[in-house]
Amino acid sequence: MKGVIHTTRRVSCILLGLSGLFLTSAHAIDEHQVAVSYGYPTTDQNLDIQKVEVSYLFPELPALKREPLYWYPVVNAGQIQTSEGDSEILGGGLGLSWYMSNEFKVAVEGGMYWYSDYEFGEQGVAYKDYGGPIQFYYRLGPVYSFDKDTRAGFAFQHISNANRYDSNPAFDSYQLYFAYDF
Repeated sequence: MKGVIHTTRRVSCILLGLSGLFLTSAHAIDEHQVAVSYGYPTTDQNLDIQKVEVSYLFPELPALKREPLYWYPVVNAGQIQTSEGDSEILGGGLGLSWYMSNEFKVAVEGGMYWYSDYEFGEQGVAYKDYGGPIQFYYRLGPVYSFDKDTRAGFAFQHISNANRYDSNPAFDSYQLYFAYDF
């Protein structure tokens, strides 16, 4: 129970700190966008693994003058949750939105994560070693806007360490997410 409380406090502090940083940021004064996502593996794993994440998406900027293509910086905080322990995640990267209509777009994001822990379980029983604390990711998926401020999406996400360490098992997941502008 003590470990759960300590982990919950650590994640709460991370999210509170990120919220304060972005709410006072000069880039975020006009438009704030927060997304909450839940990811689950695309294939069976030897441990139960889930990923929860809160992302702050900075305002979109035009990528091309005549195309409905926009880029945006993104910052992430969350957890990898396994049946054998959890790991906090911090990260950031860039996203690209291609608008097919006012209600529908396709979003692609890529960047880097830092994991507070990257080994879970017991070798020979149920074990997962992501190799090290630095991981890279990309995600791709459709996004639907319900109204001016609310969106939902589905994405495929790939996370790996790009062979930086001895072990590189990767984590492929499907994600459901909700985004809100305020």
